[in-house]
Amino acid sequence: MDWVQDILHMSELGLWNMVTDKDMQNVKFYIDGTMARLLGAKENMSPEACFEFWYKRINRGNHAYVNDVMNRIVHTGKL
Repeated sequence: MDWVQDILHMSELGLWNMVTDKDMQNVKFYIDGTMARLLGAKENMSPEACFEFWYKRINRGNHAYVNDVMNRIVHTGKL
């Protein structure tokens, strides 16, 4: 499936996956190399450190919105 990797690389589409528990106490943010580059993050960051890196860069005025959306996703199971 090299062609899939080629498409992802050429389109510069970064992939990510966020995993958390129901209490949002243990949040992990997995990113591929392209997403790391787009975020300005190190590729070898732990999933927990990656989440902190991402979250700290959200404008403080948007934290309430982001927290609300994340809570809704966790409790409804719908994106």
